[in-house]
Amino acid sequence: MQKAVIILCCLLLAGVFSACSVSPDRKSGIIAESNTQSSTISEQESNIQSSTIPNQKSIVSQMNKAEITINSQKYDIELYNNQTAKAFINLLPMTVTMQELNGNEKFYYLPEPLPTDTEEIGEIKAGDIMLWGNDCLVLFYKNFSTSYSYTKIGKVKNADKIISELNSEDIKVTFQKTS
Repeated sequence: MQKAVIILCCLLLAGVFSACSVSPDRKSGIIAESNTQSSTISEQESNIQSSTIPNQKSIVSQMNKAEITINSQKYDIELYNNQTAKAFINLLPMTVTMQELNGNEKFYYLPEPLPTDTEEIGEIKAGDIMLWGNDCLVLFYKNFSTSYSYTKIGKVKNADKIISELNSEDIKVTFQKTS
């Protein structure tokens, strides 16, 4: 009888511990969000096949994307798997006028703050989408070094093409979810 109780307790503990574990891939990486009405982020993350790259970020499958439209041109966006990107995707679709700054970026102050996980980026790449502070959305269109800290949101794919779309003027852009 005592053995049966011990075995039962061990089985219950094993079930509790296995239900609480989280794989490292679900804590970091790049994701793009698809239609949250048909599935949740957690369901999507559990079905994602990812590959690890040196900075512990992983890129996910083609099924999860967002896009940005600039001057009628659409560009795919890959979003990081973090709370900021998840909160950002929940704001979409969103059409905003982004203001020019420093000849290398466009920015827009969001109507509400997003969660942050700032880090010293060091090197900005054209196409980076980041959050400065907790409410300033930034789209970079040139490569440069920086000492500022940002929270990563995502990257525009084929970013070299957006440079010709952006200049020293404010621009109207649309961010939206895609499937």
